[in-house]
Amino acid sequence: MLGTDETVYNFTQDLKIGSTGDDVKKLQGFLNQSITGQFDQATKDALTQYQKQRKLSATGILDSKTRNYINDQKLEMPKTLQAITLTKADGSKNNGVYVQGIK
Repeated sequence: MLGTDETVYNFTQDLKIGSTGDDVKKLQGFLNQSITGQFDQATKDALTQYQKQRKLSATGILDSKTRNYINDQKLEMPKTLQAITLTKADGSKNNGVYVQGIK
């Protein structure tokens, strides 16, 4: 059974060294890397290896060709990655403290 849009890997933007955020976390999970949310050298190396294994252009950048390749597979994300959202700790607009929450 195929997952819904919210439960399968679906990347919509380029990611490279210096990128941050939830999409990076999901990419790191996809690549079986430590999930930090920061696209670092380890993430680039893992992505380059993934690209080489699939005969994609091994740039270490999640570009449109690599995104399309991953997205077309409709692979289901683990529940822990499906739940990644960031919300303010107290719900206010003035508090700079964020917590990772469950959808």
